[in-house]
Order: sequence, then structure tokens, then C-alpha cells
Amino acid sequence: MSSAMITMGAIACHNNDSTEAAKDQNEEKFDSTDLKKDATFAVNIADANMLEIKLGELAESYATTAAVKDLGKMIVDDHTKSGEALKAIALKNDISLPDSLSDKSTIKYNDFATKRGMDFDKSFTKEMIDAHKDAIDAFQKEADKGNNNELKDWASATIPTLQYHLEMSDSVENILDK
Repeated sequence: MSSAMITMGAIACHNNDSTEAAKDQNEEKFDSTDLKKDATFAVNIADANMLEIKLGELAESYATTAAVKDLGKMIVDDHTKSGEALKAIALKNDISLPDSLSDKSTIKYNDFATKRGMDFDKSFTKEMIDAHKDAIDAFQKEADKGNNNELKDWASATIPTLQYHLEMSDSVENILDK
């Protein structure tokens, strides 16, 4: 009986993951089309974008250095605008997007929510460096090989902002290492 309850709990957790739900919906809509990878890109980026906004909000509250607080604010502002643009493209192209963090992103967020002081500042800055390197790679692939012209154009137009975020994150990391 307890193993059945554990199984039901795992399923319930998976069913509540809006990122997985969006992927499943898009799988049904785009499975036999060349837009499946574009939809997957949009879902993954929407989740990453929401996480970066939430982490940026934490930085605005929990960071001990002005440079990290400023980096957090810039991330929140720019990723909020970017997320709105992605939502508009998704709506126009019938791509389902998550409306809340994935289970994986929630775990990462919760980990950051427990950090304080320089531990938070350094962890946040490293996360922004790693996340933006990954994002630049994903956006470049979409810009080069995507099948949806609106997503390709948006990805291409967003890359310079992501590169700037990476540069700023690197600069903040150098400040923290002094």
C-alpha cells in the first residue's frame, strides 16, 4: 500500500510540473511537423527565463554587494521583457508554454532561497554565468537551425542581450573575487 502511495505521489508531482505539461501538449500538436524542436526550445527557454527572473528577485533582496543587486535587477528587467516577447510569439504560433517553474527549476530556486551573504552573491553570479553560456548556445542553435521564423528572429535579436548579461556576470564575479 505504501509503494502505491509513493507512486501516486510521484505521478502527482509530475502532473503538476507545468513545463512537462507544456512539452506534452506541444508533442501532441507538433509531433509530425518540423516545428517540434522550436516548441521544445520555447518551453525550455520559458522555464529558464522564469527561473532567472525569480533568482534575480532573490538577488535584489538577498545580495550583500551592490554589484550583485544591480545584476539581479538587470536580469529581472530584461528577462521580463524577453519573456513577454516569447509569450506573444508562442500565442501566435499555438505553442504551449509553462506558467510556473519546472520541478527542476523549483529545486534550484529553493536552494538559492536558503543562501545568504557572500555565499548567495558568489552562487548567484556563477549561476548567471553558467545559465547565460547555456542560453547563448541554445539561442544560437535556434537562430541558425530553427524552423519557425519568428522564433529564429527573436532568438537572433536576443543573443546580444544574453552576451551582455554574461559579460556583466563575469565582471561581477571578478569584483567578488577581489
